[in-house]
Amino acid sequence: MSETGQGAAAPADRLRGLMRRAPQLVTVVTALGADGPRGITVSSFTSVSLDPALVLVSIGAASPAHAAIRSGRFRVHLLAEDQADLSNHFARPGQTSAEQFAAPCRAALRPGAPPLLAGCVGWLECAVTAEYREADHTLFIGRVVAGDLERPEAAPLIYHDRGYHRIER
Repeated sequence: MSETGQGAAAPADRLRGLMRRAPQLVTVVTALGADGPRGITVSSFTSVSLDPALVLVSIGAASPAHAAIRSGRFRVHLLAEDQADLSNHFARPGQTSAEQFAAPCRAALRPGAPPLLAGCVGWLECAVTAEYREADHTLFIGRVVAGDLERPEAAPLIYHDRGYHRIER
């Protein structure tokens, strides 16, 4: 990332350091795959288009949630500022499906649908329309098929510089 390359940290370390300075919305993406429900904390979420309504999530290919999302549907939950415990819960690697959807997670598990987490600012359910593999991640594009703003009064959970922060109102 340095033009001269002299005395510079490894590119991955420099990128990580730079991206740490960019505040991110914290979301949890859930999906229902062949091995059951899965979820993952994601900060790489963005709107792609309003008409049609499309969003993008970036998921590590090694994540157990990756295969579940490839099954065709996923749900993005925008976490509220009081849901840092839920973010940490879904960020913990190595959990089984049963462990992921145990306490502190409050989720509605319905056959054939991505899990719905309770208490979020809002959520979007999406149908995968495209996926692009780049290095160790896949960019999933989803067409929004449903959504709800559950807690319009709640501020979103923000991650910045290795910690959670609140938006001053």
